[in-house]
Amino acid sequence: RSTRQATLFPYTTLFRSAIVAATIMPTQWRRVCSSAARWLGSPLRHPMRAAFFVALALGFTVNLYCWTNSLFSHDSLRIDQTVDAAHEIAIGRYLIPVLWWLRGWLASPYVAGLCGLVLLAGAIAAIVWLFRLERRLDIYLLSALLTVNTCITLVNATYVGYFDSMMLSLLCAVLVVVVWKKWRRGWIAAIPLALMTLALYQVYLEATVVLAVLISLVRYWEGSSGKAIARNLGMLLLGLAAAFCLYYCVWQWALALFQISASASNNSVASLGGFDLVALLAYTAKAYIRPLVYMIEPETHATFLCGALNAALFIGGVAACLRVGCRSRARHGLAVTALSFLLMPLLCDFVAVASRELFHGLMIWPWYLMYYLPAILALDRLHPATVREGFAQRSSAPCLACCVAGLLLVASNALYANQVYVARDLQSQATLSIMTRIVDRVEQLHDYAPGTTPVILIGDLNANPNYKGMSDGFARARPPWDICGVGKCYAVGTFPNFGVTYHESFWNYARFVLHLKIDVPLEDGVNSGMEPDGLAMEPFPATDSVTFQDGVVFVRLS
Repeated sequence: RSTRQATLFPYTTLFRSAIVAATIMPTQWRRVCSSAARWLGSPLRHPMRAAFFVALALGFTVNLYCWTNSLFSHDSLRIDQTVDAAHEIAIGRYLIPVLWWLRGWLASPYVAGLCGLVLLAGAIAAIVWLFRLERRLDIYLLSALLTVNTCITLVNATYVGYFDSMMLSLLCAVLVVVVWKKWRRGWIAAIPLALMTLALYQVYLEATVVLAVLISLVRYWEGSSGKAIARNLGMLLLGLAAAFCLYYCVWQWALALFQISASASNNSVASLGGFDLVALLAYTAKAYIRPLVYMIEPETHATFLCGALNAALFIGGVAACLRVGCRSRARHGLAVTALSFLLMPLLCDFVAVASRELFHGLMIWPWYLMYYLPAILALDRLHPATVREGFAQRSSAPCLACCVAGLLLVASNALYANQVYVARDLQSQATLSIMTRIVDRVEQLHDYAPGTTPVILIGDLNANPNYKGMSDGFARARPPWDICGVGKCYAVGTFPNFGVTYHESFWNYARFVLHLKIDVPLEDGVNSGMEPDGLAMEPFPATDSVTFQDGVVFVRLS
């Protein structure tokens, strides 16, 4: 019966607090949301940070499936990469073992994928700085196209343990042009960066040359002297030549230090050159045509549509750049611009000439610079802030068209990436099933001793007629035609039905996946076709496909 308000109405204070909080919270909530938006949006206000975070977000979204699943196959079955260190030194990539030692010898897809993505995003941000791109649309479009493409997909699908080393090579290749442009004697500082590119993955030196030519072209548009530009390009080429000589000397020293013989395989530095004039002209002609053919017939989800979009972006970008060159302050702007783009297909594929037509889908990343950078540069140069107000209305339609084309290309490449990763997942499950059955048949032999009895594998499991069609409808098949050998670029490592593709991959799979000791003589191998005389064997899973003779187990795969 007290007359105190707190007793008569015990929850009055609580209700009053709730009413005040309800009145104040919308204002506080707006302030918190506004601060969070500014904090999240601030990285996108700076061109380089915008390029970095867009590439990071898109790359993570598209490739997360691959990095969070054990899709090991082909060369990526070298899960403990110590087994591949000597081979990398033998073919001239002697800095790759150093990188593996720093980040760990175990090929963890998530670690290698994230590290490689950060390096790729850094390379794209450096390209944005090189060309002083400021419009967000140009930056977002370029970052998306250089991050979500078939080259990055194939590297992750087949060589995920090497993704970080390849992207470090790409970053060093771009930084070569950065230091060359930034400092007067930057070509000297570029020598160690070029050496790192060569010692990690030599093919990305093509990106250095393409970017250097485009930067020189932009400088020429802006009124720089032709002689000064030619002198700077000459100094860069001199620096690259010095880097190659130094790289070769260090390689020979590494071979002698670790007592390793130089590999004569087609992807080794030792295989460079060695052709006559006729062969050189043939290789050059094919290297010039290949990027143009692949532009029209890309490896992606919507091949016909993306081929038309690639051609439209490239032709429209070159035409717009010719227009910029004609209107620039340069004396022969149109002629120099035309000559630069005429040489561009060869510049982004010259490694195939030096290596006697060594090329595949993992080497085509510099091709995307040729496809998309002309359109981005033309849009940037036709922007009213850089030229004149008269271009503002007329450049809006091409800008919208480029944006729509870029979105369609990125969507198609993202779909294709996950189709490849799903096929890889099914392939890994099929490989586990077939390898378990093969090992079980081998272990059931009476005189077989695990790890001691040699196992000779005859034929190729992926050519076995009893196991076909797993990847049909998932991965892009190689085209029926093969102009200048461009078919080698398609479906690198993704077309087999099983993840074991050659003799060493069987040994790696048994050791690292099945945790078994099995003696597979590497000199015999899957594709050797060895078969004992007088012994008729049918392909697996036939009853006589696994047999024991003279202390050796023979397994007929196909």
